[in-house]
Amino acid sequence: MDKKQLTVLAAILGAVILIVVIIVLLGDTGGGPTDENGDGISLNEDGPPPEWLDAPDPMEDIEEMEQVRNLWPDVFERKPDREEVRRQWAEFAQEHPDNIYIPSQFLPELSDEQKAERRAVLDAVGEMSTEVALQRARARKNADTSQDGPDAPPEPTVDPETQKKYFNYRIQELQSRIELIEYALAKGELDPDQVPEAQKELEEWKAQKKELEEVLAQVP
Repeated sequence: MDKKQLTVLAAILGAVILIVVIIVLLGDTGGGPTDENGDGISLNEDGPPPEWLDAPDPMEDIEEMEQVRNLWPDVFERKPDREEVRRQWAEFAQEHPDNIYIPSQFLPELSDEQKAERRAVLDAVGEMSTEVALQRARARKNADTSQDGPDAPPEPTVDPETQKKYFNYRIQELQSRIELIEYALAKGELDPDQVPEAQKELEEWKAQKKELEEVLAQVP
């Protein structure tokens, strides 16, 4: 072959080799970066990186979080400031030291005499509660039986001193509730939609307290 023919043949062979190389490369990459690489791993940019294929879809986490928020909204509410709560209890205890709902940590330590008095009050409350329950049970039983005329009310079996302790405790309990709600209203601690209900309860508790005070005045 002359020099010109060799040049043409070399050009043809070079073109064929180039085409073969391109075909091989395209076959290895699967047609582009959005398909699969040589290891068969997806390179889709919409999916997770190859090293995090087992990671959960972040959109699923968002959906689960929304479900949790709907089921338990209280979990996501802002937590109260503990120091502020402690400060308010200390302030409330100074204003209303006899309130029965104050945690003991905000009150001075009781003397032995005060502890004994509290135990006596609780015993009286338990005794009266039992007696009231028994009288109600007897009243229901008498109402279920057909008798001529109503029965006379049974004589109380609890002594007057125990009755006084019981009614005094119930009055103090209502007064303690009233003080707590009034304090919360004064400090703006209630939500606007809670205020009407709180004011309604205040009126009911004050009426009950007045009624108990009238009953206490009749105890000999």
